[in-house]
Amino acid sequence: MLRIFILWIAMISSLSLFAQNKTRINLIPYPQSLEVNKGLLTVKNGVSVRTDNVTDQSLSHLFLEQLKNEVKVVKSGTKLRLELLSNAKQEKKEEWYKLIIDRRGIKISAYTPAGLLYGISTLNQIFYQSRTEVGYQIPFLQITDQPAYTYRGFMLDSSRHIQSVDGIKGILDFMVTLN
Repeated sequence: MLRIFILWIAMISSLSLFAQNKTRINLIPYPQSLEVNKGLLTVKNGVSVRTDNVTDQSLSHLFLEQLKNEVKVVKSGTKLRLELLSNAKQEKKEEWYKLIIDRRGIKISAYTPAGLLYGISTLNQIFYQSRTEVGYQIPFLQITDQPAYTYRGFMLDSSRHIQSVDGIKGILDFMVTLN
């Protein structure tokens, strides 16, 4: 019995050591491609946003509002570049995005504004997980993703549980953060 107990403790401790060596990013939904590289990007004061090929000011405002849910947007900070790619005729890549975090900063590329919005939503989830006392410590990574389904849904049964309007709005806001 003692041998089994010691063997069990040894297995559990070896699993925890193995888990500490890998950087785990928890995202909902999990992207099609996620590559974590060596290194960390430190964001202390916030991010400064630059938009390329986004000419509609209301879209730029929407992107900034979505980003402000998790991190401060400042004039001089870690660089965040939102890039709308010009070849939007790629039918299969309508909501596709690519998120790159490296020593130069953060870059989100997409063919459509919806793709940029999904990339910002994923970035918000990464910021949320990377909080420290002095700011954010984000691992260098590269994500390529697009929705697996053409439509997404969320079941909200308010006929059995009476909910306030503010409660429902809060649930809908949370739903948006999950891409």
